Amino acid sequence: MKNLDNHVRKIDYILSHPDLRMIIWEATRNCNYHCLHCCIPRGDWDQGKELNTEQVKKIYSEIAQDFGPSKIHVALTGGEATLRSDLMEVIKFLVGLKFKGVSIDSNGFNYAKDLTLIDRLYEAGMRGPTIGVDGLREGYKKTRGMDFFDEIIKVLRYIVARYPDMNLTTFTVINNHNKSEIQELFELLAEIGIKYARVATVIPIGRAAQLPKEAYQLSVDEFHELLEWVGRKRQEYREKKFPMEIELSEDGWCGLKYETITKRDNYMFFCQTGLKVAGLLYDGKIAACPHLGRNLTVQGDALTQRFSDVWKNEFKMFRTSRDWLKTGKCQDCSVWEYCRGGPLHYRDEKATMFKCLYWEDIVPVLKKFGDDDAQYISRNAQKIGIVGAENEAHTYHMKRVLESYHAQVTIIDTLNFPKNITFSLLDDNPKYQGESIDNLAAFYVRMKFYSHPPYDLEEQRAAGKLDLKSWYADYMAERERQSLLTSWLRCAALRGKRIINPVESFDLHYLKSYQLALLRKYSIPVPHTLVTNNAEELKAFSKEIGSIVYKPVAGGASCKLMTEGDWKEERLALLQNAPVLFQEYVDGDNIRVYVLDGRIISTGIIHTKEIDYRGNEESIEKVKLPEAVNQMCVRAMKICGLRFTGIDLKRRSNGEYVLIECNPSPMFLGFQKATGDPIDAWLAEAILRKS
Repeated sequence: MKNLDNHVRKIDYILSHPDLRMIIWEATRNCNYHCLHCCIPRGDWDQGKELNTEQVKKIYSEIAQDFGPSKIHVALTGGEATLRSDLMEVIKFLVGLKFKGVSIDSNGFNYAKDLTLIDRLYEAGMRGPTIGVDGLREGYKKTRGMDFFDEIIKVLRYIVARYPDMNLTTFTVINNHNKSEIQELFELLAEIGIKYARVATVIPIGRAAQLPKEAYQLSVDEFHELLEWVGRKRQEYREKKFPMEIELSEDGWCGLKYETITKRDNYMFFCQTGLKVAGLLYDGKIAACPHLGRNLTVQGDALTQRFSDVWKNEFKMFRTSRDWLKTGKCQDCSVWEYCRGGPLHYRDEKATMFKCLYWEDIVPVLKKFGDDDAQYISRNAQKIGIVGAENEAHTYHMKRVLESYHAQVTIIDTLNFPKNITFSLLDDNPKYQGESIDNLAAFYVRMKFYSHPPYDLEEQRAAGKLDLKSWYADYMAERERQSLLTSWLRCAALRGKRIINPVESFDLHYLKSYQLALLRKYSIPVPHTLVTNNAEELKAFSKEIGSIVYKPVAGGASCKLMTEGDWKEERLALLQNAPVLFQEYVDGDNIRVYVLDGRIISTGIIHTKEIDYRGNEESIEKVKLPEAVNQMCVRAMKICGLRFTGIDLKRRSNGEYVLIECNPSPMFLGFQKATGDPIDAWLAEAILRKS
């Protein structure tokens, strides 16, 4: 289930931090179809005003120069973009400018007439095309105004067979002409090998605005059936029971339930027009979105102004609280904070809303089928266990974060076991405080509390609470405690519980020298390391390596630099009591990298004057690492069997990176505060993710 509070924070951030990520280019208004749902009909197209090749090149060259193209996707639409006579030339040019992506939304007609067009576009670097498929033969013909279904299916088969990495998407607009064909259509698309498909209902703008509602609007029952069907198919996709990901297109706020089950895991609706998205109209006008009326959308003219200047100095109305949209149904709307006025293409040129998806389509479904947000939350709240302690900062913090996602959280208190807490293992069934854990779907293992000896030994000794005369009995009791906790958690995994991180990874953390050996085996650069209780081997190691540091073999104390005093015989004699981990001293920047499920989520330099930065941080500076280093960290995470980790790196003055350690339960609150990266939210979403 998604987090409404986090969604509101994201909206507020986006509104105050515009960052251009997509340009929707209305490459032409010319079209060879007559679709009933066309948002931008050809009628008011003035061919003489259409941007020519040189004008297109000049505009996009300036955009690439001013913004940096690697973060911007250019999506060609229309009309029908493939009707431009200079299509191949402009595609090659845009790809050559190294935009993040260049794609085309098309009806597919010209592809079917000349399959080599697909070959040439692929060779030019066009990726992520979208092709409209609005029903089977009869539904397609009535919706698209063309009897061309079989030819379009041939195009889809051609692209999937020859160019599986082209990332083809299909788009289906569901209406009264094709609604009965949808399930059969998507079985066909899955059989063809389509991997991603979007569905939507008709937006009453453009040509559709001239039609009676009966021609396209679904009934309450039909819309409910559509929403539930998309939700089922998305669940089947997550469970690998259906090969294609289907998503409801973003045409408005759908309420918490349908935002959760019909859309991508990390996405909730918010219209980002003028914030992350801009439009370039066929005649060079710079717009918030091509689908809006010109009086509302046009912000400048790329033929007389630089695109970046318009982006920086205009678009003001789209970058406010959007309270100016609080009219009509929005004025007293209970979901305003989550929607902020809906999709702007549901408004006329005076910004008056002519349709509200939530109140006109979603609310009738919720009322009829008795599934409002409160009921949905109550019925679907996940039950999560956090292994840690009530008074530990990260345990308490993650409990609150997970609860903000409507989860029910139980803290599995390992610190107060066995004195005040009971753990049991009945065959393979773990119990906590006498209750089975079968109702818990997932666990976040924050702290397992290894205690060899007790973590608060010195405090207990000073307070007179520790009887050292019974040390052997205490040690045996601690061994039994650890054995049950470890078996308990492993049996939880056997029963299919999702666990971040697996308990085995904590054992690997305790076996630091083995972790380093494992990483070294897979060519991850780690420091030269010696673990020994042999003073002569230590001397030889120092002679070979130079400056060295030392720390406990299993962790639990700070890392220190070997000094002259450490080489005295009385100090070296202490090695006879226990081995120590010695490492080459790697001078350079201290860098912490957080990795979650194969994705780098936060990186920063930790500035300190001490050898060991823990507890000695002076400041944390957010930093971007080379892609090769990011990939190395992801590999290290996988080698250690982790889903979430904080990796410590050292960066030498020559730019070389050395991995010091992968931590299976890293602290992150201070780091998050310094960098602004929402590590807690990303971690919560990973814990709640069912696939």
